[in-house]
Amino acid sequence: MGRTHQGVVEEDGRLVAYLPGEPGAGPDEDPRLAGIRQALGELPGAPENGPVLTVERQSHQAWEEIWREGFRPRRITPRLVVAPSWHEVESVEGQVLLTLDPGMAFGTAEHPTTRG
Repeated sequence: MGRTHQGVVEEDGRLVAYLPGEPGAGPDEDPRLAGIRQALGELPGAPENGPVLTVERQSHQAWEEIWREGFRPRRITPRLVVAPSWHEVESVEGQVLLTLDPGMAFGTAEHPTTRG
């Protein structure tokens, strides 16, 4: 049985939800959309005519591998470099390499609270 991934992220001031497709339903026929529209419409500050939902179907891709492309070695200080295990980093004298794979416990250092 394949793994199903879903989530919500904020992109350009919008909320983008990634949900598994409903078998046999086209993108605008998914029965979950009515519940999502209703829940969003009940939020404080929601537009009177309801939220705008755009539904797009995406082709299946190997997301477990594709997401890795966005994570590259990052120089934190002149001496400290943090890199995921799937990237080779050239050894430089005096440099400290911390190999750390982003995930649920350790992220990407992109969140504002982790940036200096």
